[in-house]
Amino acid sequence: MRTSTIVALAGLVAAATAGCQHNKPAPSERVYRSQPVCDGATRRDEFEIFRAGFSSELNMSEVEALQELEGQYIEYTMMRLTYPEHSTEGEVRLYTASVVDKKVAMFKLVETYQLYNEAENIDVALMSHYRIGEANELFAVDIENTRVPEGSKEAEKQAFCAALFEKTAGLRAAAAKSYQACADRAQAAKTVNNWSRRCQLKLERSR
Repeated sequence: MRTSTIVALAGLVAAATAGCQHNKPAPSERVYRSQPVCDGATRRDEFEIFRAGFSSELNMSEVEALQELEGQYIEYTMMRLTYPEHSTEGEVRLYTASVVDKKVAMFKLVETYQLYNEAENIDVALMSHYRIGEANELFAVDIENTRVPEGSKEAEKQAFCAALFEKTAGLRAAAAKSYQACADRAQAAKTVNNWSRRCQLKLERSR
């Protein structure tokens, strides 16, 4: 793959992720990582536990709305990018389309979860902050796991890796901001629960 092709592909990623907040790039020594995504059954079990614990505080319409939203979140976590194996125009086009599709899905989820950020029910509020952070983080991981097609020179690989991490800095900044908002809300409410612990753990791992 020629450097010009790598730059072009990185540019497509930049365009696809435009609109996210920007922060400093991740350290250049970071390497590609994979992050397992919980399957749909795990997500559903998780929400059943949530619903069982707070159904007495939420009316039926609220429970149904949250359950539908969690179902959409499950679908989002199962979306996969179509990674290019070669530098052909067709594969790059498919990859870019998959990035854009996931970006649109993420933005829709974030907009909906944001409606619950100030919910009176502290558990719902913390859950919304956590989900927003996780949605951004998972998208960043997917993009960062994009592989440079075989045959590329080492210098080209390093340049591409650096470009990808720089383009996902905004997603990771948005995730950190949401996790911090979760931790702050929990502290203000003097609440410690499953969601606040998760947010705190995410913050600790990012330091």
